[in-house]
Amino acid sequence: MSTLIAQQMVDMKELKNISTPESTRVWHPVPHHTLVQSVLDQLDDSSFELASEPEIGLSNEGARCFFLMNLKSQHSDFCLSIGGRNAHDKQFAMAMFGGASVFICSNLQAFAQYAMKTKHTTYVLDRLPALISDGLKEIEIDAKVNDERIQHFKDFEIEDDSQIHDYLIKSMDERVITTCFIPKVLEDWRKPRHEEFEPRTMWSFNNCFTEVFKEYKNPEQLNSRSINLTKVMDEWTLFDKTEVRARLVPEEVIEMLPENPKPEVIEVKTPAVVYEATEDEEVTDDELQEIFAEAREEDKVQAKPKKKETKKPKAKKGNTGKGLDEILSNMKKERKQKVTA
Repeated sequence: MSTLIAQQMVDMKELKNISTPESTRVWHPVPHHTLVQSVLDQLDDSSFELASEPEIGLSNEGARCFFLMNLKSQHSDFCLSIGGRNAHDKQFAMAMFGGASVFICSNLQAFAQYAMKTKHTTYVLDRLPALISDGLKEIEIDAKVNDERIQHFKDFEIEDDSQIHDYLIKSMDERVITTCFIPKVLEDWRKPRHEEFEPRTMWSFNNCFTEVFKEYKNPEQLNSRSINLTKVMDEWTLFDKTEVRARLVPEEVIEMLPENPKPEVIEVKTPAVVYEATEDEEVTDDELQEIFAEAREEDKVQAKPKKKETKKPKAKKGNTGKGLDEILSNMKKERKQKVTA
């Protein structure tokens, strides 16, 4: 089974005691316990079955939470694991992913991009059940694709070490590993720790990386590098997951998609402020506040009615009192007369 490594390991009871920061107008943190419990609740209603108690880790004084759930296996080489993350310090979005826990070496190979990923925005708790449900469906489909991926890696033979040297440099460019880990991956390739990985195939080479990944103490870093590894190995071996996915689960995809009810027509008197960010763009709370404030000011200017121009009536000439300029002029004349006298 895969093992989660974090600064502090807790159980569900202890997780409930972790406080959640107060929400702001545009940032709504999700309690760690709520996220993990929501995933567990939906697992009970799915085809998945837990093989052991969920592993839960905390870091940054409880501000960040990571979890890993090992599921009972339906495969000979691996079991499916479901992982996730949450943050109370605005450092990353809430997310859930699926991975393969390889029996032989007890490591985790994340084989797909995040099945569910969302920022802590307004109504995030209302969206959470549907997000988790759709995420579990994606993980189940990716597990079927991963069956073929592993077999494809096993059949892909690596002819000589010159290919390995080339792959290592490319893996560094793609942020799979750093330069300091290249000698360790190379050593594992030359002297496999397990006889199952003695064949000179991409599957054996994959294990060299995942063995090294065990040294990463940050679960977020481990998961992102593992996903990058799957991506580059798909490219090296020409594994087309899109084609495999379409071939394996075309009907199931349709059946798994949630029904989309006809949306209600809502009359909006004030146009909504919409800000579209790119996938990798991080927008801070202060920046959002500024965006909304500017939009409100523009609405006020546009909505403010124009006043009718009216001509002020001219003052009538007559004994209406002396003006200020005339009074000041007379005072100066009086002062000069006194000085002369």
